[in-house]
Amino acid sequence: MSGFLRTEFQRAFINQRLWLIPILALAGLWAGYRQFPIDPFLEGATKDVYRLWTLWYAFSFFNYLAPLLAAIPYSDSLITDRRYGFLKHILTRCSMRRYLAVRTLANAAVGALSVCIPVALMFIYCYTIMPVEGPVRTIGETPHVYPNYPMGLLGYLYLQQPYLYLAFLVLMAAIFGAVYATFGLAVSAWVNNPYVAIAAPFAFLVVFGYLTERSLHLAVIGHPAGALLPFRYGLYAFQIGLQYAFLALAFMISFVFYSRSLRNQRLA
Repeated sequence: MSGFLRTEFQRAFINQRLWLIPILALAGLWAGYRQFPIDPFLEGATKDVYRLWTLWYAFSFFNYLAPLLAAIPYSDSLITDRRYGFLKHILTRCSMRRYLAVRTLANAAVGALSVCIPVALMFIYCYTIMPVEGPVRTIGETPHVYPNYPMGLLGYLYLQQPYLYLAFLVLMAAIFGAVYATFGLAVSAWVNNPYVAIAAPFAFLVVFGYLTERSLHLAVIGHPAGALLPFRYGLYAFQIGLQYAFLALAFMISFVFYSRSLRNQRLA
């Protein structure tokens, strides 16, 4: 690992803001715990830790907190570099392309872990309070009833390989965190207020989610939180891919214009 890359990862993963991640994550998951009836799962004849985890996960407010968790650690770092004069010093030692690539990589990594680690720890907690006796396989009592498995991408894995399906959901949380952290970083290329850059991913999810729930045209794309909770919103691969392709285009446009503006300032 080069010195510049190591320094960026140290700045991303060693900062005081990381203490906010477990506090906010616990607040969101605790809200879901309070409104979700857990006793029927613990007292039922058939224990189903998988269903307990997915329903608790879906009923919590974590899907709205996830964009904030992803953006808080490092998404406003471009603003910090500009404000304190670090940017000019850094660009004397490396190219703009390398600077943005390394910054994006470090920011995406810390954003991914900030979202997926609380999700994984949530399942570990469910696993400790409930023994595993296999998932409920049908809605009714007869074997020919339609299988009761989650909607959305790879939902069929719930019956065949429940651990693999839950690992897939943790992976989706990591990808979600990386994408929305990068979105916040792209916004920081346009604004000088760090709070705007951090809040932008949350605002995008709320506003775009509101529009998709009320517009027939945007309903095809699906709710943006569906990329984090595909089993709740019933999103499939093409919908999630379409959402991330749109965000990727926004990233590239932002970074291209940001690179050109800085290049023009250096030449001026």
